[in-house]
Amino acid sequence: MTPATYDAIVLAGGRSSRMGGIDKTGAVVGGRTLLGRACDAVADAGRLVVVGPPGLPGAPERAITAREDPPFAGPVAAIGAGLDALGGVPAEVVVVLAADVPRAAEVVPVLLEALAKHPRADGVVPRSSDGHRQTLLAAYRSQRLAEVLAAAAPLTDLPVKRIVAMMDLVEISPDDAVVADIDTPEDLHRASEEMRRG
Repeated sequence: MTPATYDAIVLAGGRSSRMGGIDKTGAVVGGRTLLGRACDAVADAGRLVVVGPPGLPGAPERAITAREDPPFAGPVAAIGAGLDALGGVPAEVVVVLAADVPRAAEVVPVLLEALAKHPRADGVVPRSSDGHRQTLLAAYRSQRLAEVLAAAAPLTDLPVKRIVAMMDLVEISPDDAVVADIDTPEDLHRASEEMRRG
């Protein structure tokens, strides 16, 4: 897809409660902060929204900053805040990605290509070998996502699985390591070692 056909929402406002006090989005993997790597993964998006507190390290100047209300209201509320920040006419497709997936750049083009091949699908999500859907690294039809969020309101603390259950999604199966996220210091160490080894 061309930049004009998709916008991006990067979710960067979580508590990082399992990271032992480390600000996860500012953690460095492969010479870049996790937030910087996430924004790099969608560098060709038409517009980019970073949902989280202002001034996060790694957010490009062009990024629109948004915040879910109240803060820490969960990823569904953050997605809603990101869509609101895009205004009334977002691109046809919006890529949603959590800032803690360091290899997202390897997945985003595959998501967009798969969605282009399935014009009737509401979105495309990766599925790991254990059956877990990585719904926070996905490409969605913007209009359908907005409809689902409106129908599911209020969004505070709403589980992501509640909204994706309302959508017709195509699944792809990339390598598990490519879609692995970082929840703990051990995950961060593992990802850093993988990047170091290339």
